Amino acid sequence: MPTVQITQLRAQCRNLVDSFGDADKLTRQVDKLLELYATRGKRQGKVHSTATVLKRYDVPQAVLRQLRLELLPRVQAEPKAGLALVDAFWARRTWEHRLLAIRLLGTLPEAAFFQVGKRLIGWSQENREEALLRELADAGTQTFRELDPAALLKLAGKLFKKKDMHPKATGLLALKALLESSRVANFPELLSLLTPLSKNPPKSLRPYLLEVYAALIAHSPGEALYFLQQRLAESPDEGTRWVARQSLKFFQADRRKVLQEALEG
Repeated sequence: MPTVQITQLRAQCRNLVDSFGDADKLTRQVDKLLELYATRGKRQGKVHSTATVLKRYDVPQAVLRQLRLELLPRVQAEPKAGLALVDAFWARRTWEHRLLAIRLLGTLPEAAFFQVGKRLIGWSQENREEALLRELADAGTQTFRELDPAALLKLAGKLFKKKDMHPKATGLLALKALLESSRVANFPELLSLLTPLSKNPPKSLRPYLLEVYAALIAHSPGEALYFLQQRLAESPDEGTRWVARQSLKFFQADRRKVLQEALEG
């Protein structure tokens, strides 16, 4: 892996920002920077491994951090140009470009929320990278979570209506991030959103639903227990029972016993 001289890297990234407003030019310059710092054998974005779909440069994390740091003020100050830039990054179809696109998208101001939401939905349908799915759900929804949790709930509802499992999984992990941030705007609405997905969830969604349940239990164990009891009473199917059974370990002993009895009933 190439050695990173922080002073030099800062200067290189600052020079890139001079092209802000010209998304194509700036993206080409980022291409060259990534090629410069790419791990040997990964230059020009060669395939990283069979575990990933996107090409990767495998640059040191410091490079991506510094790029984001230098671009962030301009993206927030000029959201229209910022949206054009994240679109150009996403279109590049490499791991690093898409990671930057998500991490910058999630910092756009409230005035751009409609456009941010459109991209989160579209990108979640296109994305097939597990790690980027988690980035979309967490980093991609950062400003939603901080400034308008109610809007994030609405966005999750839109994601849940998509037929593909990837938007649904993104929505579930976005709710997990919201619960962990303790910024839930409307707890009953969040539970209402979860209810349809909790009825015999397919195997592909069960691990994500379980992560939400873990966050739900940590946030409000009493309400989480009641919610799970209701789901078991209404839909005592294999998927519902599997997620409830896996949730036992997140409860304290007294509530764990109550849920176990509901599972056995």
